Amino acid sequence: MQIVYWPLRPAYESPVTAALRAEPDVDLTIVRTFEDLSAALPGADGLVMSDPPMSLAEQFHTLLRAPGTTVRWIHITNAGHDGIDAAGVPDGIAVTGSAGANAPVLAEHVIAFMLSFVRRVPAFADATRKHLWDGGQRAAMTSLEGQTVAIVGLGFSGRILAKQARAFGMRTIAVRHEPIPDPLVDEVQPLSALHAVLGRVDFVALTVALTPETHHLMGAAAFAACKPTAYVINIARGAVIDQIALADALRSGTIAGAGLDVTEPEPLPPDDPLWTAPNLIITPHCAGSTSEMTMVRMGEYAVENLAKYLRTGG
Repeated sequence: MQIVYWPLRPAYESPVTAALRAEPDVDLTIVRTFEDLSAALPGADGLVMSDPPMSLAEQFHTLLRAPGTTVRWIHITNAGHDGIDAAGVPDGIAVTGSAGANAPVLAEHVIAFMLSFVRRVPAFADATRKHLWDGGQRAAMTSLEGQTVAIVGLGFSGRILAKQARAFGMRTIAVRHEPIPDPLVDEVQPLSALHAVLGRVDFVALTVALTPETHHLMGAAAFAACKPTAYVINIARGAVIDQIALADALRSGTIAGAGLDVTEPEPLPPDDPLWTAPNLIITPHCAGSTSEMTMVRMGEYAVENLAKYLRTGG
């Protein structure tokens, strides 16, 4: 099987390449640029790559519909499919992904946000820069132990987060479309009960997919339903939060703070009011940035999905 691999993210290249080259029936071609990809794709059966940036969506749309394109299987090595979804995939091309490969690091990023808030890391970092021994922060410090987190969306990263939160002695409430019980969490509630849940928790972790139903899921009414001591953390998609309402909630003290790995748009413009909102930590959509184990899983998932594709008539 002729497969073209475009490692858009160089950190992922080695383990994915090793996994594909270990397959006896795979003839692998590695390309470095979009122009090289365009030249290599005619005659290829499969394409393995990171999700293309939105800026390339139109070019991918054209490439996948070119008369010489023979690709029948595309594997996306990262969890998101925004770029390939925007490009649109013609009928007859199967698309698989490595969803779950980076779930542990995504969950760890949520834990990092939570620990930063309860252990006052931003305040201590600021004091360090100012050469201050700020013992006054002790009164505001607390612990994750005994606190409750609402995990909105119980997918791959949400489930890993539930395990990690329990390890810190936290109580976990999952909020999902269908309130199906899950042994990984202490309680499950439907999405329709979100506002009632918000008034009971210390942290809100958004790991839910962006859909019309979840667009601006956290708006003014949702923030008003939160405890004033609560923190909201988003590793999902920026549009799950109404950012104007979030800035207002932070400035008014409606919530205690927020941690965002995703924003709308990205990158966040320098003049966006969120930058000056208090008690906010922003990371540049890097929560899924990889670990050695993540990269190994990405290679394994590519091979597993290739095998599934071939078994189903590829």
